[in-house]
Amino acid sequence: MIKNRMSQKILLYSFILILLIIPLINDSPEGIYEMMWILYLLPPILVLFYHGYKTGILTGLFCVLLQSSYELHEYFLHPEEYSFNNFNVTFAIAIAITTVTLSIGFLMRHREKKQIELEKLSQDLEFLANHDTLTALPNRRAFEQRMDEALQEAKDTDRMFALIFCDLDQFKNLNDTAGHRIGDLVLFEIAQRVKQIIRGEDFISRLGGDEFIIFLDGVSSPEEVTNITQAILSTIEQPIILDTLEYKISASLGIALYPQDSIDPSMLLQHADIAMYQSKARGNGNYTFFTPEMGKALLRQTRLASGLKSALARNEFTVVYQPLCDAKTGEVTSAEALIRWNHSKMGLIPPNEFIPIAEETRIIIPIGEWVLRSAVQEAKRWHDAGHMIIVAVNISCIQLEECHCYQKIQQILAETGLEPQFLELEITERVALSNPEEMIRILNNLRSIGIKIAIDDFGTGYSSLSYLKKYPVHTIKIDRSFIQDIAFEVRDRAMLKALLIMAKSLNFSTVAEGVETPEQFSILSDMGCNVVQGFLLSTPLSGEEFFNFITNRRMEEGQLLSSLG
Repeated sequence: MIKNRMSQKILLYSFILILLIIPLINDSPEGIYEMMWILYLLPPILVLFYHGYKTGILTGLFCVLLQSSYELHEYFLHPEEYSFNNFNVTFAIAIAITTVTLSIGFLMRHREKKQIELEKLSQDLEFLANHDTLTALPNRRAFEQRMDEALQEAKDTDRMFALIFCDLDQFKNLNDTAGHRIGDLVLFEIAQRVKQIIRGEDFISRLGGDEFIIFLDGVSSPEEVTNITQAILSTIEQPIILDTLEYKISASLGIALYPQDSIDPSMLLQHADIAMYQSKARGNGNYTFFTPEMGKALLRQTRLASGLKSALARNEFTVVYQPLCDAKTGEVTSAEALIRWNHSKMGLIPPNEFIPIAEETRIIIPIGEWVLRSAVQEAKRWHDAGHMIIVAVNISCIQLEECHCYQKIQQILAETGLEPQFLELEITERVALSNPEEMIRILNNLRSIGIKIAIDDFGTGYSSLSYLKKYPVHTIKIDRSFIQDIAFEVRDRAMLKALLIMAKSLNFSTVAEGVETPEQFSILSDMGCNVVQGFLLSTPLSGEEFFNFITNRRMEEGQLLSSLG
């Protein structure tokens, strides 16, 4: 097969050459020599036809030079004896020179073509090394190079610049529900939008996943950074239409300034990252400037993350139990198991401080299993003493999605002997909606064996009630924020009443959290709330203290009934 147009041309010229030579051939010895020349030319022509011009030229060069050298050698050594005429000598020399010249020309052209191909390949590799394949934005490597250049320029010119760390909110949920193709298209669209918003001297890079870093060069003041940041948030929040469906995205931004926050590029990036997490803590679609206090918080978080790794082995965790009572009778119906961490050097650490770190590092899986086993063992001890109390245990999304979670819960119940209907698992609204289809499947499996499911801190999450009908929920726990002002705020009482009516219509049991005053207790009881929990009844108690609490309460109830009898 002829490989390229050059090979086609050489083949055509070779056949023309043969057709021109054939008429010159006669029966004389000279004619025989001429036929030998043709025979010498045929091999390279055939090689050229089947293997390409480079191999054909080299073969032709070898054949022609072999014959030509023999002819010229014989002629110059024995011209008086050599019968080859001047035409043949000239022909031999011409063929030799032409073949060498063509060979060199073709090889040089081939080398130039390869050089161009190599240069293009080198450019492509350089682009891939410095750019993200999905968005075509500069990647982390290119960002770091640009940062080094910017720092040197800033030192020379004494100017300020800003780093904005951008993380899309709830992007994992989008990937899980709409699919990774839609997620990729959203990332590409967001990248193009931000690229158009920022100034020509600015720079946007994708670090990976749903994280971007935006470099604002030569800003005059924090106010200018604020204006650009607000414009970025606004363009990100504009609806994205894909496959006729509308997607709304928000982002959390963290800002670090040079030289105020640091002159080190890695520290600047870290500070912007810290500020971004502060934005997330405030809610979706926010931005935050880094402050030194955030750096101190990061140091504390780092120490806590390190301490969590060995806290179980050092027996630094304990489980306490807070009673829940019937709002009508005052009878203790259940207990919520709560973890406490007494750090060996830092003292008592609040759960809302270390639980997020445990979830982020996935240490929550062994810690959560330990809490569940401890609580179930304690509840079995109560049952053996005749106190048929339900124990409620908080469980995280990471624990539920862990591949053997269902089997582990069954195993713990089997090993301790606690009946499943006396175990209640509390999840938050955020957990319930993290991966809806998978979460419904897991919770249905747990509900099928008798375990109760409760939604904790109800009303503080997505403010959407539509998911409730899809989940096998038994109880909703109304967050303390709805309870704390009901004694003197009419609007709060109205909202609480609406929640209780809705729960009753869906046949849910209701628990009011954070009950601290008799007035709150009375209002909740009158409104039809089923169960109350809070400091009015009791603070969280150790296992032994809780056992004594319910024992004494039962004795008091018995004495009251006896006196009434």
